Amino acid sequence: MKKSEPKIAVIIPNTSKEFLAHHKKELSEEFPDVDVTCLDKGPDSVESFIDEVDAGLQLAKLVKDAEKKGFDAVVVSCFTNPALPALREIVSIPVVGAGEASLYVAASLGDKIGILSVLKNTNPVVRHMVKGLGLEERVVTIRDVGIPVLGLSHGGTVEDQIFDACLKAITEDGAEVLVLGCTGMVGLSDRLQERLKDKGYEVPVVDPIRSAIYYAKMLVRLGVRHSRISYPQPPTKKRRLDSE
Repeated sequence: MKKSEPKIAVIIPNTSKEFLAHHKKELSEEFPDVDVTCLDKGPDSVESFIDEVDAGLQLAKLVKDAEKKGFDAVVVSCFTNPALPALREIVSIPVVGAGEASLYVAASLGDKIGILSVLKNTNPVVRHMVKGLGLEERVVTIRDVGIPVLGLSHGGTVEDQIFDACLKAITEDGAEVLVLGCTGMVGLSDRLQERLKDKGYEVPVVDPIRSAIYYAKMLVRLGVRHSRISYPQPPTKKRRLDSE
């Protein structure tokens, strides 16, 4: 019997309506059934450790709401996977982080991974995430493209800057597979991959948000979710999460 399409909630852990509109535009054709939302309270964008903390509480509320509304899985649309372990503690549906999913996909496509990050000060957050995933030996470079998260939807010059960073990651750093290090780069992976091929480099370019959505659908199809040994339900106590 054919199973129905999994209901996936994509939650952007920032408050930018422009970022939300760009996401919806780029994802609507490939994923017309996916629900995309952003925060009401929190940071304009996630580019540092403090931004992750700022986003965490509202993000947790929306993840809990998604489970109550009957979604089969949640995707956190941010490369650094803010609050991901905590989110998995509080719900019983799969919660997938865009960075985690895309790096696992990349690890199956090549030995040496290059990440195209946004800003220099974001790189420590990305390195911390890579270390937590046990992929330090596989990630050979994290190159920032010098564009803030909220500037990524601003046309062709953005694509050119990211493409230049892709070339340097391959030719100077030895990357064999590339991962776009921000979900704001949605819609660029196919074009970047073709441009690299035109230069003689048949290197996959992994889109984090598309990877995460497909990854979440796979988990639902397989009938699996995160382990309660790894992510036990937290003890009952008074928390702002339940009162605000």
